[in-house]
Amino acid sequence: MRFEEFSPLGDSLVNFIYSLAVSRIRKTPVSKRASNRLLSEALTNAGLRENKRRVNKHSLADYAEGLIFYAWKNKLVTIEECVDILVERMQDENGSEVYAFSELLRYIEAKIHG
Repeated sequence: MRFEEFSPLGDSLVNFIYSLAVSRIRKTPVSKRASNRLLSEALTNAGLRENKRRVNKHSLADYAEGLIFYAWKNKLVTIEECVDILVERMQDENGSEVYAFSELLRYIEAKIHG
């Protein structure tokens, strides 16, 4: 499947989810944008880059955004689930945004193919 086709809407959805997660952690409204670097590293760390060789960060980020949007559109995951995963992982002892998105992408991949 070409999840990149969903990236235009996925970009907005991912930024919304990311903003909600950071807002919950900081206990104040925050607007965040998930960078191409963040999403491409998360995709790689999640082990989902296997079929994506010789591509740039932008293409990898598009794939990640499309994957998240596809899962939400098909009711495989809710916005609240995504926010919960990001919040939990970012607050782990060694948690980072890359780690949090990696875990979210793994969760979604399992929902799609599990």
